[in-house]
Amino acid sequence: MLAPMTIEGRRYVDEVVRVVDLFTTEDFLTGYSFTNCLMVGPAIMIISASQVTNCVFEGERAGLGWMIPREADLIFGVVGFDQSVFDRCRFQRIGFAGDARHLDQLLGLGAS
Repeated sequence: MLAPMTIEGRRYVDEVVRVVDLFTTEDFLTGYSFTNCLMVGPAIMIISASQVTNCVFEGERAGLGWMIPREADLIFGVVGFDQSVFDRCRFQRIGFAGDARHLDQLLGLGAS
């Protein structure tokens, strides 16, 4: 059974994680680990240099990806994870931002 989220440390196991609550003062977080968690939005996330394995993305695949041009230096309104691990997580009410290649790798959207 999943437990309510506790905002302590960087490792979450079997918890319901309200993503926006992790980002009170930062836009990017580094070195977090989520195992068998329910990741709840609403949120638009960027996941970079991270491992995403055996996860489920709720929603229509075509509506989950938010395309960002490669030439964009700053992106506002999104939250990001860098060098983090997501294993056996379920993403609910969450979209993902990136360029076509990144979104294809993450979500299998068939972009090239």
